[in-house]
Amino acid sequence: MNPPPADRRRAGALFRGVGARPAVLVELILLLLWFLLFARLAAAAGKDFAVATANALALQSAEHAVHLDIELSANTWLAGNPVLAQLAVYVYRLYYVVVAGVLLWVFVRHAGVYRQVRRTMVAMMALVLPVYWAVPMSPPRFALPGAVDIVARYDILDQPSWTSPTHYTAMPSMHVGWSLWCAYAVWFALRGTHRRLALVAWSFPLLMTAVVFTTGNHYVLDVVGSVTLLAVSILAATVWGRLARSRRPVPLSPLPGRTTDRSAAYDSLLRDLLDLVGVPHPADGEWWQDRARKSAGDAVARRAAEAGPVPEEWFEPLLRAAVHEPDPSVNRQLVEPAITAFGRDRVQLALIDYLDSGTAPDMAGAARAWYWAELVVDFEVVGDLSERYHQIALRRFVTETDLDVRRCILPGLPLDPRQYPAELHDLVTEAVRIARTSSDGYLRSRVELQVPDQSQ
Repeated sequence: MNPPPADRRRAGALFRGVGARPAVLVELILLLLWFLLFARLAAAAGKDFAVATANALALQSAEHAVHLDIELSANTWLAGNPVLAQLAVYVYRLYYVVVAGVLLWVFVRHAGVYRQVRRTMVAMMALVLPVYWAVPMSPPRFALPGAVDIVARYDILDQPSWTSPTHYTAMPSMHVGWSLWCAYAVWFALRGTHRRLALVAWSFPLLMTAVVFTTGNHYVLDVVGSVTLLAVSILAATVWGRLARSRRPVPLSPLPGRTTDRSAAYDSLLRDLLDLVGVPHPADGEWWQDRARKSAGDAVARRAAEAGPVPEEWFEPLLRAAVHEPDPSVNRQLVEPAITAFGRDRVQLALIDYLDSGTAPDMAGAARAWYWAELVVDFEVVGDLSERYHQIALRRFVTETDLDVRRCILPGLPLDPRQYPAELHDLVTEAVRIARTSSDGYLRSRVELQVPDQSQ
């Protein structure tokens, strides 16, 4: 007896990626192997205690010169507060539970940003190893006379290697580094939907910074090194992701034209937008829409670049004009200024709302505008809003019978079931069937570019 389809899909997810989420078992094995390799290489670094102590003394002198040498006074204060000291040791020792939990949470709940987050983690581990080898560093608890080893006094793990270490790698602080990574991962996952909650995540590295100072484990400049490490790792991860995406080209075809003429309504939207942003109306003529669109978009971009925050009341008229632009090749002149002024996440969320609850012209226009809202530029990374858009677009393609809606959605609609949750796999099959059996020649030809018929 064959297992149910849902069971087969769950089993398949262990070995094949689903949407933006990599294969579970493959990801787990690769990460474990990478962590083991990192642990072996890190343990082989910083073996020379004399060099590590000399580096620590040089760093202390540099901190003293700029009045940053706060480690000993912070350590002395915590040593006189036993309850806080024990709590600090718990934070210091158990932080890895938070790191593992954040990685798992992003993998399960925010698959769209998981690869960027995981790439940042891998980059941090790769980039810190040369520093460990080049600059061994003895921690304050060994190098500062009078410093109290708080962790040794209240240790919950009782590790002999703590009081008799074989390698000295205090620069940079990876306790702070991993807490910074956790904050970045949570912020990156939530910044588009829960901005205030996303900012709260940064309190974790602040707490860890206080812990490593007061327990005598790191210097101020170690923490500066941790911040630098995260920043460089994020850059490396985004470049890595951009190269990976460039190696997976997607076949493109021209976006279709509207089946109904809505030029008059669009003229009215442009006139209202020009009045709102304070731009004179171009002279009437054959190219009026082109001149008006460019003037409005340029005015918004100029205001964002030169005069600070753009008025909130500009957002809805600007995006509505972008959604109802008849020519899909030029609506970027309105979409891109909207992104510059209000942020990519804000624009994407608004377009998702148009697609989810708008009229048929709204849905069709939102699908056209999404092409430019999703387009990756510079080092930006498209997050899980893309995954959310594609799921709604799939439902709309199947349920909406309006030809404009289906024509505009299809070019940007992934038709591989593995890119969706298991409960949407049947909808993918239905979307392919609808396109292939449609009376519209564009839908029939376009679907064959995206899902070639294996029977031919």
